[in-house]
Amino acid sequence: MQDKFDVERIIQTMNRHMPRQRPSIDELLEAESPGYTTRDGDAVPVSKEELTDLRSFVNELEARRLRVPIYVSTDTAAQSGTWRVDGKLESDVVSRILGRKKHLEDTLRFYPPHLRELRKRFPSCFTILYMP
Repeated sequence: MQDKFDVERIIQTMNRHMPRQRPSIDELLEAESPGYTTRDGDAVPVSKEELTDLRSFVNELEARRLRVPIYVSTDTAAQSGTWRVDGKLESDVVSRILGRKKHLEDTLRFYPPHLRELRKRFPSCFTILYMP
């Protein structure tokens, strides 16, 4: 059991940058200073320009439901160097942004060039979640 505990502790340490709560796009756009707080207590600003751009990929209902930052995780079930976005809404939106078809209803897999595209266009709207 000691090994499992050590792995969980390492994962928690690696993902300290994850938000405590994720506000919706509309909540962030209405805020004077949009952002969120990490598990470590750090304040992370989110760009209104990026939010406006991201908002152009969703409808009214989706803008109230889509939470930011969107999680991008390592894809441990696929080949090395593969990334994924989970969640029906989240994967639908990223599919629209990247112009890629989903192979599963609630998951979109993609590769490093696509991740670079997301991080370049929306650096404050996406965050990386590290999986073992």
